[in-house]
Amino acid sequence: DQDIHEHWDMEGNFNGNRYKFDIKTSKRIDPNFEHHNNHSFWVEGTSVNGDKGWVKGNADYIVFERAYDWCIADRKKLFDWVVKKLDENGFKKGKGHYEVYQRHNRKDKVTYVKYSDLPSDVAFFVEK
Repeated sequence: DQDIHEHWDMEGNFNGNRYKFDIKTSKRIDPNFEHHNNHSFWVEGTSVNGDKGWVKGNADYIVFERAYDWCIADRKKLFDWVVKKLDENGFKKGKGHYEVYQRHNRKDKVTYVKYSDLPSDVAFFVEK
């Protein structure tokens, strides 16, 4: 239930504080292609049902699996940064980076983000 409605998968303690994490597995670029996308990822602002997407959820951190490392992003900072990038791009619609994409007959709204663009105060990388 917390995964679907609150958008977090696990929680744990670190330095006396409790944190919630939403884990995103590595995605293939194409289902028929064996290599995974280590360059960009989709950020979900609104779910397919029209509810808040995972970037607006209750997780403290979003953890993205990549081929050789993990990208760990502060969810609130990621949200603010993505909104800023979308605003700079005029909230342009499309499938490109920093454009708002909505699938036909769905309520979801997502945007494509480059890992290499993430500022160090938003995300950091840890080797596997």
